Amino acid sequence: MARDISAIVLVIWFFVAIHDFMYSTKFPVKPCKPVERPPLKSVRLLDQARERIRYRRYSIRTEEAYVYWVRGFILFHQLKHP
Repeated sequence: MARDISAIVLVIWFFVAIHDFMYSTKFPVKPCKPVERPPLKSVRLLDQARERIRYRRYSIRTEEAYVYWVRGFILFHQLKHP
């Protein structure tokens, strides 16, 4: 019984030590730089979506699926800007 309690205390101490190490000010996390994207060439929303999807090098089927859902969202809201 005493062995089990000491093992539990050891595990708790270990996780507390890891937490203190990860969230200490000694090793702060540097914020990421914003990604520089090229400006969009097209004016239409669906063409802009296609352009961004191609910029991220997604597959053609993924592009088709995303454009399908965007078009459905637009039609559901009766072509009104949210």
